[in-house]
Amino acid sequence: MNLIPVDAMEAGESRTIDVSPYLQAGVSDPDPTILSVQGLGNSGVRATSDGSRLTLTADKDARGVRAEFRLVVSDVSASDPPALPALSASARAV
Repeated sequence: MNLIPVDAMEAGESRTIDVSPYLQAGVSDPDPTILSVQGLGNSGVRATSDGSRLTLTADKDARGVRAEFRLVVSDVSASDPPALPALSASARAV
């Protein structure tokens, strides 16, 4: 998985990014799912995930901060696991 660039956000703004295009899947029919999101530092930006979508929300008083998150993403859904271990990847959203 590659670096996921995010354009500047205004205080109080939310932005949702589908991480699917950034995943280099190890299966022929990937179903990307974000397994975890970890904030690196205290930036004033929160992150949540739903499936392959990452939502970043800047605090109402966030000004001039740089936010960085580490994602762990699987290329298969938890409801249909393969017989072999799934590929997971880490990425940074900056």
